[in-house]
Parts: sequence; C-alpha cells; structure tokens
Amino acid sequence: MIQPMRQTTLDAIKAHAQREYPQEACGFIVAQIGRELVMPAPNVDQDPTGNFTIAAQSYLEAARSGEILAVYHSHPAGPAAPSDIDRHACDRSALHWAIYSVPEDGFGFLVPGQRAPLLGRTFIWGVYDCWTLVYDYYQDTLGITLPEWEPYEQEFWLNGKNYYIERYAQFGFVPVEGAPRPHDVLIMQLGNVIKVPVHAGIYQANGTLLHHIPGRLSRADLYGDYLRTMTNLTLRHRSLA
Repeated sequence: MIQPMRQTTLDAIKAHAQREYPQEACGFIVAQIGRELVMPAPNVDQDPTGNFTIAAQSYLEAARSGEILAVYHSHPAGPAAPSDIDRHACDRSALHWAIYSVPEDGFGFLVPGQRAPLLGRTFIWGVYDCWTLVYDYYQDTLGITLPEWEPYEQEFWLNGKNYYIERYAQFGFVPVEGAPRPHDVLIMQLGNVIKVPVHAGIYQANGTLLHHIPGRLSRADLYGDYLRTMTNLTLRHRSLA
C-alpha cells in the first residue's frame, strides 16, 4: 500500500470520522495537480452505524476531480483492522483502502488482491451476491466490463422496487425468447414466496446455472424444471446477440 503519507490527509479523514460519529464516515483520497485531497462521500447504507456504502455518483464525481488514490472509511466502535467484508470489498474496488478507528485513534491500510473465484464465494450483499457474480463473470470470462451501478438496497422488493427489470437495458442486455444460450443472464424469482424477480444467474454451455443465493456459496446447479419455472426473463448482452 502506498499509504497517504501527508499528515493533513490523515487529519482530514480523522476529522470527518469524528463529525459523522456514531455513523461510519467514508470517501476518497484523490490526487489533484500534485496535491492529495480528501473527498468525503455520503454513506448511503441502510445501516450506516455498522457499514458504509458509497453511491456510484460519488465515485464518478471523485474520478472526474482527479486520480483516485484510495477509499477510506471509519470504524466508529471497532479496531482499524479490516473486517472480512472490508477485505472482499477492497479486492472488488481494485483500490487501496484506509481505515480509521475512532476508539483506537489510529489507521489501518488495505491493498487489493485477487478477488474470490466465481465458484465457492461467501454471500455478502453488495460485495459478493448474484449480481456481482454476473458482473465478474462477464469481465473474467468474456472480457466485457458492464457499467457501474447505483447500490441497491437489501430486500428492495419489499419497497415495490424491481431493479432487475428496471436496469437491465443500462447494462447492455436485451430480452430474448426461446431456449437460453451460453452466457445468457436469467432473471428469476426465488421459490414460491417472493413472486417478483429478485435473482440473477448465468446459463452455461453444460446446461447449468451459475448463481449465488443468500446463505449459500456461489455454485453451478443443473438448470432443470424447477429453475425453469422460476425464470421470469432471459437476457442476452447486445454484443452476443
């Protein structure tokens, strides 16, 4: 990690963390014309006292202002040591991370590493879930980088949201009829309780569905009758149509 060595940067992060206490503060460290700037970002997480989420718009604003050197956030009630979620999210971001602990009044630092493989991931909402699996599959397997997306709230369907149907076009997908082809994204409901599409998986050439369900590791299941009855929509990326 190329740590933010300037004391003014560390002091600015500390001051932000103390202003936001007991919520987690978050933001970016940006290089701009030879200077190192701290750019606070709103924490839009549903539980800002225990987690942080930065909206895609905040990231774009930081990127437009200069070179993003690192992401930072605070731990209001814990040590500066990274949590498992911090480690996974750092890997996904491909950016260096700084963590300020309010009770310790100290910093910890993280460097991105190789993210978890497509199979066998632990489910972490917004970090390793069904949609991030689609995103990573397209990047790793097909070399297609899908656009960044606004964070989606947990159990969004309870608030009348239908993110998959509302957003698939912005990611370059079009609906198709007939049997799925390899790399198609299948939009599904989960069981008979939630009857709106809240799940996504990738159809593979061997007749399996690569997907990630809450409480389970990511895996490939045979795309049989049960999963077919749960499928609401078949999507194909425009570049593969």
